[in-house]
Amino acid sequence: MAGKIRKLLFVDTNIWLDFYRTRSDAGLALLRDAEAVSDRIIVTYQLESEFKKNRQTAILEGMQELKAPLQIPRPGLFSDVKATEIMNRNVKQAERRVKDLKAKFIRALENPATCDPVYQACQRIFHKDDSLVLSREKKIRLTIRRKAFRRFLHGCPPRKRSDTSIGDAFNWEWIIYCAVEHNAEVVIVSRDADFGIIIDSKSYINDHLRQEFGERVSKKRRVILHNRLSEALKQFEIPISKQVEDAEKEVADVSTQSQAAALQRLGSLPSRNEYADALRALQVTDYLGALKDSQANYADMLKGLQANDYFDALKSLQVNYADIMKGLQANYYFDALKGLQVTYADMLKGLQVNYADMLKGLQSQPGRSSDSVAESPQNSPEPPSPKPPEEES
Repeated sequence: MAGKIRKLLFVDTNIWLDFYRTRSDAGLALLRDAEAVSDRIIVTYQLESEFKKNRQTAILEGMQELKAPLQIPRPGLFSDVKATEIMNRNVKQAERRVKDLKAKFIRALENPATCDPVYQACQRIFHKDDSLVLSREKKIRLTIRRKAFRRFLHGCPPRKRSDTSIGDAFNWEWIIYCAVEHNAEVVIVSRDADFGIIIDSKSYINDHLRQEFGERVSKKRRVILHNRLSEALKQFEIPISKQVEDAEKEVADVSTQSQAAALQRLGSLPSRNEYADALRALQVTDYLGALKDSQANYADMLKGLQANDYFDALKSLQVNYADIMKGLQANYYFDALKGLQVTYADMLKGLQVNYADMLKGLQSQPGRSSDSVAESPQNSPEPPSPKPPEEES
């Protein structure tokens, strides 16, 4: 009889951080269940870095949810009723407990190695000594990193549309490597859209990743995606109580709603093209024309601020402002300013004027000046794409 196919487990960063969002002891019980299969958990130093980078934020979220109940007003007609006094005593007791819990959070921030059970368990898993851990000391990391960077440049999953790092690609390449070396299937636990989608609490692995896994590992091996750790651990024959399942589902629902709200806020931000279109909508060939439309003379304003004429200042930078605006047709505003070989702040310093004071001096209607577009936080340009990482010696 053929032997049983071995399974490996990869737990994404957001799942490890969920242990700080759990509202009961069931969360720690689930963490202990995960440790029971630690010899089959795939780990990278990238995963550990992401966990430690976001750990404090997750703790802060938990602290902000700790709120003591408000004092209950005492009706004058029944002010001497014992029930009212008992309720007020319970409120004060709840306030003391909230204060004690917040103190525990603070201790966990100050000294995680001794006061944070989640951190301690994760450290044991991240630093276990086996072939499933990719540490900075292993030379294979260089090969994994090169492959990750190549798939990032090709736009292959797992990655988000707005990603500027190769973290997810790096983890995936190590997952593939471990699956090949151990001739194993892989169970992935994640709620990020990087690995697939979730419909009615069920996860579906990305088609590209499924096909790639079959081609690079084996057609007879599967890659399975779950959005809850309790469901994934059942694949390893770990008994999970209903209390633990319900506790994780509650945390997963809260986390998913929080991510959806964040994505909705990001979706409301204008894109790079919309930013350029907004500036082009001014229908002017130079900045001075836009200011004249708003009944403000820019050159006179600058002179009043003990600065040279604006165009003289720009000439000293060997650039014509109209050329900068034309550059919007190719790239966005700050790309054009890069041609000045000087940052925008430095340019304004050269004019001996404070930008905020300069805007106050406009005394123009909001929305008519192109500065009202350029200064909006929502219209800030996207960061440039990262340079290829240098090889480590």
